[in-house]
Amino acid sequence: MNRPSDMQRKAICHVAGPARVLAGPGSGKTFTIIQRISYLVNVIKIPPEQILCITYTKAAAQEMQSRYQVLKNTEAGQNCNVHFKTIHGICYQILKESGEYRNFSLINEQNKRKIIETILKNKGLIKEFINGASSDMLDAISRKKNALSYISDSSIKEELFETIYDEYQMMLQQRKLLDYDDMVSESYKIFITNNYYLNKWQRRYDYILVDEFQDVNLLQYNVIKLLAMPQNNLYVVGDDDQAIYGFRGAMPAIMQTFSNDFPNVKELLLTENYRSGNEIVDFAEKIIQKNRQRIDKKILSKKTGGNVSIIMKDTEGEECTKLVEDINKLTDEERKNSAIILRTNREVVRYKALLAEKKIKIKEDIPREKSLLIHFAVQDIMAFLSFCKGGYKRCDFLKIMNKPEIYLSEHALMSEKVSEGELLQYYSMNSEMQERIKKLFIHYKRIENLHVQLAVQYIRNVMGYDEYLKKKICNQYEYEKCITRMEEFCEMAKEYREGEKIEEFFKRLETVCISTPADSTARKRTGISVITMHSAKGLEFDAVFLPDLNEGVMPGRQCNTPDEIEEERRLLYVSVTRAKKYLIIYCTKERRRKPSRFIADFIPHQ
Repeated sequence: MNRPSDMQRKAICHVAGPARVLAGPGSGKTFTIIQRISYLVNVIKIPPEQILCITYTKAAAQEMQSRYQVLKNTEAGQNCNVHFKTIHGICYQILKESGEYRNFSLINEQNKRKIIETILKNKGLIKEFINGASSDMLDAISRKKNALSYISDSSIKEELFETIYDEYQMMLQQRKLLDYDDMVSESYKIFITNNYYLNKWQRRYDYILVDEFQDVNLLQYNVIKLLAMPQNNLYVVGDDDQAIYGFRGAMPAIMQTFSNDFPNVKELLLTENYRSGNEIVDFAEKIIQKNRQRIDKKILSKKTGGNVSIIMKDTEGEECTKLVEDINKLTDEERKNSAIILRTNREVVRYKALLAEKKIKIKEDIPREKSLLIHFAVQDIMAFLSFCKGGYKRCDFLKIMNKPEIYLSEHALMSEKVSEGELLQYYSMNSEMQERIKKLFIHYKRIENLHVQLAVQYIRNVMGYDEYLKKKICNQYEYEKCITRMEEFCEMAKEYREGEKIEEFFKRLETVCISTPADSTARKRTGISVITMHSAKGLEFDAVFLPDLNEGVMPGRQCNTPDEIEEERRLLYVSVTRAKKYLIIYCTKERRRKPSRFIADFIPHQ
């Protein structure tokens, strides 16, 4: 798309004052944003350093900057000082330059969890909140900071939550630490209490563009509004129909809120879909039109064709067989540009196993994000490996000796190297505990001699670490995330070299994770993508397969309120609009299951 359409041209050529750009799927919104920046710099002669483009993720900011750099290089004499940042990146800079937080550092997820667990231990609550449930607490803290109010959680009583929240904040302050959410809330507080500093920042940027505006929460929006004043050259691009991050505080109504806050707003549309065939676009439109909380718009397909199939089978086995048959009809080249899109991480793991069993190649994103190695479940697995393959060190044993729980006491550990004999001696009067210790060391000796990848599977399945987690983590979503993280680590374990010391292997993994961004395109070249609906956002494929589209999965059983149902429908809309040529949906009648209410109208009565 080298030449802008009439719709895109109107959006590109907007100059002054607030503008809201409703950008539907496949409408070329990134192209439009980059072209508008170029228009401001080259035609209107706005100094590039006075332009700020805010994106939702660091990867998106880097991609946009890269695309702008390519465009700049084709235009003689253009300067490239435009600022591409995330909202958190901007807020971190605001805090650092304010002087109030110059000596503060950002806390990582692992240390946040340690602080929460310390607080829970001090209150004698660690058994109730061990491991996964501390994630519930951190999620609740994040929601409070973003929504500026307590959000009820059935597993956490409000009075207890408020006490833990206050202690958590106090411990951060004492250690001069900020968490991710603090960057936004503290920036907002500085702006509304320090007019001089606010004016300084307002003079820095005359033009602000915001991508994926529907994913912004209210607090982030308030910071952006203050930054844009008093000129209000605020240009927001988004689609309320693609707002799928309600659990982070994002609101689809933010698009309408913007228009209410700026009565003189310029309303612009990017509703021409250049991605999908018209049958797919029409199908997606019929789905999303059932939502009430949305801005009415009509997406226009610029491509003919597109094929939508809905396949209902009697059993899950038949459904899986049909899916595999359909995938096998694709050439290797076609599979590279196709995806199976699923509702949860747990389903991703299940369908990857199915494809592996059927010898179907899967396109894998090799997990490169540093956060993988600091996830508590992965840390546990690494401690098992370090203990068994690194000399039976006491420091490693302390992390794993009761996972699964066998009630070993720390007092039994007399030396820096843990030995079976020493433990047996300590429990010489307890025959039951001696039997447990003997079984434990049989496991450890087996792990010691296994390849790392097989050792990970042994720890999880034979020693029962997965089952241990399931009992400790009440939140199904958190449990599924743990399983996915361990699967990712297991995939990385393939890179272990025979004879390599375990410490060297871990260092090598950490180096790889730090040096290669999570959004890297370093993938296997062949195979089909298997991803969640949330991670499909922003991607596109020739063929999209949507299996298991039944009630209880889409929408999920936990979704009861009208708002939750509408977000689930938006999630399906995002998934459907990833397809360019073929969209194949599967559901089953097994155990009297019903097809998802979102597609029920499209299935002929049988």
